[in-house]
Amino acid sequence: MGCCSAPNCKNRTEKGFKMYRFPTDSTLKRIWLRNCRRANWMPTTSSRLCQVHFDNSQFKTRRTNSLKKLISGAIPTIFNKYSKPKRQSLKRSIDDKNSCLIDHDHQYSKPEKEAVTETEGNEHSSTLDIKYDIIAEQSETKDTQEDCVNCSALKLQNMHLQWEVSILKAKLENMSENFHKFLHVEAQVKALSR
Repeated sequence: MGCCSAPNCKNRTEKGFKMYRFPTDSTLKRIWLRNCRRANWMPTTSSRLCQVHFDNSQFKTRRTNSLKKLISGAIPTIFNKYSKPKRQSLKRSIDDKNSCLIDHDHQYSKPEKEAVTETEGNEHSSTLDIKYDIIAEQSETKDTQEDCVNCSALKLQNMHLQWEVSILKAKLENMSENFHKFLHVEAQVKALSR
């Protein structure tokens, strides 16, 4: 049957999604097109947008068959959740991996601060303290940089999961509607068979 015209949206009527035609009103159609974010594209008479791109406030429900119908002047607003997330390369370069290695990262070696003997005196210990503090600050900076890379990857994953949740909610809602329709038809059949 029909599929959604929104970019990167793979919803189809066969999957249980309700599709809505683009409006004939030119002003409203321009708003739909602008929100849809498809460059140099004009909808045809068969172009549709699925129910997922409309906020719940854009629907009115008929009580008899509990079908969702768009209110007049409805505007699709949910598109950025469905944009395909850009993949980020999380691979580190060889230099980054090597820079994470510290001379005293093994059990058998000691950091410079501990290698100072008491006979060297206090004049050298202050220089080594500063050197040790600089090394500690550099390792903290590297940790925060790694956290930033992980954070952006987690944000992308979060966006993708939110997108999946909204699609599953729409599917569940559609299945619920179909179930209520089925129950309504079953009740009518029982009433007629008596």
